[in-house]
Amino acid sequence: MSYSKKTANYNLPQWEANDKPSMRDYNDAFTAVDSQLANKVNINDTVKFMAMSQALYDAPDTPYPYVGSVSRHASNLPVSGNDFHISYLTGGAGGYGTQIAMGVSNAVKNTMYMRTAVGLTWQPWKRLATAEPPQKNNLSFITGVSGRDGQSNYCIKTQEDIVIVVLDCVKTDGTAIPIGTSLATLPVGFRPSSGLYIPAALFGVTGGANVTSGLAYIGIDGSVTINKITGDTQDKRAASFKCTFVSA
Repeated sequence: MSYSKKTANYNLPQWEANDKPSMRDYNDAFTAVDSQLANKVNINDTVKFMAMSQALYDAPDTPYPYVGSVSRHASNLPVSGNDFHISYLTGGAGGYGTQIAMGVSNAVKNTMYMRTAVGLTWQPWKRLATAEPPQKNNLSFITGVSGRDGQSNYCIKTQEDIVIVVLDCVKTDGTAIPIGTSLATLPVGFRPSSGLYIPAALFGVTGGANVTSGLAYIGIDGSVTINKITGDTQDKRAASFKCTFVSA
């Protein structure tokens, strides 16, 4: 080797007094310098492009439509830490514009958001509803309990996480339903964040016309129980209620 040392970053040759430099040393060194400078230019161009994209993305008075993808590292995203494709629908003098953000990352895929700028100030992002049908699950009861008179018992959840529970059950052998015991369990994702008491209609064992008020309870574990009000000593063969809440 015609040189004794190398530089710390790019391994360029460094000579001592007794070294004998060669033409190959110079050629290799300049080739390395040229390559690193080229990479430096590409990096700078990328940084400038990202900065320009961020500037266009955040500029409410952009005089022309802007369409492009915005990185998860950009600020003011609908959901931070995720990639979005942004369409700038309108823009012009006075600071008025509208943007549509379409999720690219898995966590936000198939979601869309919109925001508008008024007088150079962006308003908060609003998530747009999609035509996605509600999720539905039929309720499964404990042994000996089923839907009353063929009624459907189910829970549904909308894309806004609103849950609707419809329950109308009866003890199939005509005896009393178990009070304070879980009759059914809501599936995961359909459960409340805290326990809920819901007014319920309770039907006596002696006949459907013998109806009193009671309380249904849905726990955070999804369990559904029926309870009689204080002072009601009559056995109940059926229960019915409907409720709505936001899932946990």
